Amino acid sequence: MTKIKILPEILSNKIAAGEVVERPASVVKELVENAIDAGSDKILIEVEAGGKSLIRVSDNGCGMGRDDALLAIERYATSKIATESDLDNIGTLGFRGEALPSIAAVSRFTLVTRQADSDIAAKIFVEGGRIKSVGETGAPLGTMTEVRHLFFNTPGRRKFLKTTTTEIGHIVDVAVHAALARPDIRVRLVHNGRVARDFLPVSDPADRIADVFGPDIRPLLYPVKRPGESISISGWIVDPAMDNGSMNRIFIFVNGRHVKDRGVAYALVDGYAGRLMKGRFPMAVIYIEIPPGQVDVNVHPAKHEVRFVRPKEVHESIRSAVAAAWQSDPAPRDQDAGPRMGEDNSQTEFRTGPVFYGRTRVSEPDVPYDSGRRADMPGFGEKVMHRSKNGQPAKMPRKKPGLEPGQAMQAPIWERTGLLDAVLIGQFKNAYILCEIGDELVFIDQHAAHERILYERLKKKRDAGAIPVQKLLMPETVELGASESALIEEMVGDLATLGLDIEHFGDETFVIKSLPAMIADREIKPLLIEFASELAGDGYTPGLLAVMDKLTILMACHGAIRANQHLLEKEMRALISQLAECDNPFNCPHGRPTTTRWPLRTLEKAFKRIV
Repeated sequence: MTKIKILPEILSNKIAAGEVVERPASVVKELVENAIDAGSDKILIEVEAGGKSLIRVSDNGCGMGRDDALLAIERYATSKIATESDLDNIGTLGFRGEALPSIAAVSRFTLVTRQADSDIAAKIFVEGGRIKSVGETGAPLGTMTEVRHLFFNTPGRRKFLKTTTTEIGHIVDVAVHAALARPDIRVRLVHNGRVARDFLPVSDPADRIADVFGPDIRPLLYPVKRPGESISISGWIVDPAMDNGSMNRIFIFVNGRHVKDRGVAYALVDGYAGRLMKGRFPMAVIYIEIPPGQVDVNVHPAKHEVRFVRPKEVHESIRSAVAAAWQSDPAPRDQDAGPRMGEDNSQTEFRTGPVFYGRTRVSEPDVPYDSGRRADMPGFGEKVMHRSKNGQPAKMPRKKPGLEPGQAMQAPIWERTGLLDAVLIGQFKNAYILCEIGDELVFIDQHAAHERILYERLKKKRDAGAIPVQKLLMPETVELGASESALIEEMVGDLATLGLDIEHFGDETFVIKSLPAMIADREIKPLLIEFASELAGDGYTPGLLAVMDKLTILMACHGAIRANQHLLEKEMRALISQLAECDNPFNCPHGRPTTTRWPLRTLEKAFKRIV
C-alpha cells in the first residue's frame, strides 16, 4: 500500500483557500477585483460583523451566463488568460481562477449573475465547496456574490480571526485601495447596515486622495509626473510635515494593482532628500505604469507583491520623479522648527563662552511642584554644571539625600550616569547637546532624551490616574482618513485614560474637547493617525496594558522637542538634569540610545597624541 495519496478535491480546495483567503478582507479584495475586471463603474460592498457573518459584493459589470457561472466556481477556470504567453501580458487584476472556488470551499456561497443578452440571472448556491443548487432568478445586469459564515467548516481558521473592529478596518483598507486605484468608479461600503465609506467618482484623482486622507490634505499635495516609454511614474506626495511612523500611508499601484513593495517605498523616501527624520515615512500615492512583460505579478498567492525585471531602474525612476516634485514647487517650511541643517542663521546669538541659539522656551505644561519650582518643565530646576566666566567648570552642589513629597526611596541615579556632573558645551546642528563628563565627550540626542523624560512622567501619571489635561475653549474638529476613523472610534475609552477627550461626530469626523497638557500645543491629527497606524497591524484590544504603553510612547514622542530645534542654555541644562532622574536614562522608549560617549583616549588616538 502506497504512503502517498492524492488528496480529495474538497480537502485540496480547503488548502488552496488557506493560501488565498486569509481573512474577510481577502474575500472582499478578490470579489472587488473581479468586479473591476468585469468593467463595473459601481461596486457595493455589504458586510456584517466585520465580514465574519456576511460579505456581499454587487457590481454592474458585464455579468455571466449560466454555463460560465458554473465554470467560474471550478478551480483554475478563468476567462482572463488562455495560453502560456498570456502570463507575460497580464492586464487584469485576477487571472488564476482560484478566487471563487477557494472562497466557496470555506463558506456558504451564493452567486447571482446576469449578462446583457439575457433577461434571467443564473443563481448558484455552494456550501463548503459542494454545489447545493443551481437555478434562475431575476436580477439587474452584473454580478452579486454573497459569502456567509466564512470558515464555518474550518473552525481552526475561524478562531484566528481578530475583533470586528480589526476585521472591518482591513476591509476598509481594501475599499480604499480600490477607490485610489480607480477614481472613476464608485465604491460604497456598508457595515451592519450603516454606510462606512462612499467614494463617489471624481474627474481629478487628487480629489479621491483628499477623500481618503482627509480634505485638509488637498493643499499639501505635490504632483509627481515622470512619463517614459519603459516606465511611467505619476501620483501625489504629501508635504513632509505630515510624516508618519510607518509605511502604511504609502499607496503603490503597479498597472492599477495595489501592491506592497518596500523597494518602491524606500525609493520614495530617498526622493524626499533629507526632508524626513530617520524612521519617519511620507504619505503618498504612486502609480507605476510598466509593460506587463517587465513585471511579474504571479509571485504571491494573494497577489500582494510583484517582482520587477529591472528593479534598479524602477527605484531610480521613482526617486528622481519625487525629487523633481520638490524642485518645481518646494514644500513650505515649518516656521516653528527654526533654520534647517546647513542653512545660514544670521540671527545667531553669541554669548560669553559657548555659542547657544536663542528661541522661545520649549512648550510644556506648567505643573506646580510642592517645592515651588516648576520641576516638570525644561528650563527650570537646573542642576547641571556650566562653565564660569574664567572657563572653568562651576560645580553645582550635590543634591542631599532625602525624599521630596511623593518621591520613592532609591539610590541617587547620577552616581551611575554621571549626567549631573556634566559640563555643558553647547548644541550641535540643533539636534545634539554636547557635554563634558570627566574624561569623556558626551553627545545627547535631545529628542530621544526628552521623549524618555516625557514617557516616564506620562506613564507614572497615567498609572496614578492623574494626567494633567487642558480643556479646549472651543472644541476642535478633526477629520481623519478612511483607514483610521473606525479604529479611533473603538479607542475612545483608552484615549480618555490618557487625557484625550474625543468624541465621534459622524463619518470620519471627531471632536476634540481636551488634550493632555504636555501636547496641548501640538497638532492632534498626526498623533491620531499614528495611533491608528501603530495598532492596525496587530489588532486593537481595549484596556490592554501593552496597547496603553504603545499609546503612551507615541504621545511622548509627539510631545518631545525635535531635531532642528534651537534650545536655550537653561533648557539644555534642565533637559540633562531631568534625564538623569529617569529610571532608564540610557534609551528612549523606542529603544534608541539617548547618549553617545567618546572617551578622551579615543580622541587622543585619533589625533595621534598617543599610540
